[in-house]
Amino acid sequence: MSKSSVVLGANPIGIEQLESVARGGARASLSAEARRAIARSRDRLASVLHDGEPHYGVNTGFGSFSRQRISAGDLADLQRHLVRSHAAGVGHPLPREV
Repeated sequence: MSKSSVVLGANPIGIEQLESVARGGARASLSAEARRAIARSRDRLASVLHDGEPHYGVNTGFGSFSRQRISAGDLADLQRHLVRSHAAGVGHPLPREV
């Protein structure tokens, strides 16, 4: 494997590969197998979106709100807010490699 590229797929990557991305500027990419797995997962999720059943974190709240159904019109906002809630931080920005 080239130092300039780390391919993410079915197998875990080693610390050397992780370090080559974090510190060495290597580019990370997804394997064709990983892309197919992501597409299958997305297709499976899409297949149940309108089945009327609750799906945790997809059309329900999270944690203690897991029994709270989210209206179809608010589903995109639910996912957007989830990502934003996990992206918050405090203090000085971390170094790039972190």
